[in-house]
Amino acid sequence: MRMVIDRLRSRISFYILAALVVLIDQISKLLVRIYIPLGSSVPEAGFFRFTYVTNTGGVWGLFQGQLNVLIALSFASMAAVLFCFYFFAYRWRTVSIALGFIVGGIIGNQIDRLWLRTVTDFIDWGDWPVFNIADSAGVIGVAIIVVFLVFFFREKEGGTS
Repeated sequence: MRMVIDRLRSRISFYILAALVVLIDQISKLLVRIYIPLGSSVPEAGFFRFTYVTNTGGVWGLFQGQLNVLIALSFASMAAVLFCFYFFAYRWRTVSIALGFIVGGIIGNQIDRLWLRTVTDFIDWGDWPVFNIADSAGVIGVAIIVVFLVFFFREKEGGTS
C-alpha cells in the first residue's frame, strides 16, 4: 500500500509542478509583453536585466525560422518525457519532479510557438543568450536528473533501486 501512495504522490508532484511552471512562465511572458517594449531592457544597462526579445528558433537560437520543425520536435520530446515518466520515472519522486520541470518548460514554449509563432524571452543575464522561465525549468529538470543519476541512483542486482 505504501508503494501505491508513494507512486501517487510522485504523479501528483509531476502534474502540479508542470502546471506551475506553465502558469508562471505564461504570466511572466504576458507581463513582459505588456510592460516592456520589444527590444528594450529594464534596467537599460547592467549584468542582470529584463530584455524583451522574441526567438523564432530553439535553445540558443538554433533552428531559427524552422517553426514547424520546432513544434514537431517539442511534441516528440514531450512524448518521450511522458513515456519515461509513465513507465519508469514515477517510481522516484525526485525524477518525477525533474520531469515536471521539463514538461512544464516544453509546454510553456510550445504555447508561445503555437499562439504567437515565436517564443518570448526576457531574462538577460551577463553574456548568456536571453531566455525565459520555461527554458530555466528545462535546465533545472535536466540538472536534477543528472545529480540523481550520478549521486543517488543505485541499480540493485536483478532490478532497479
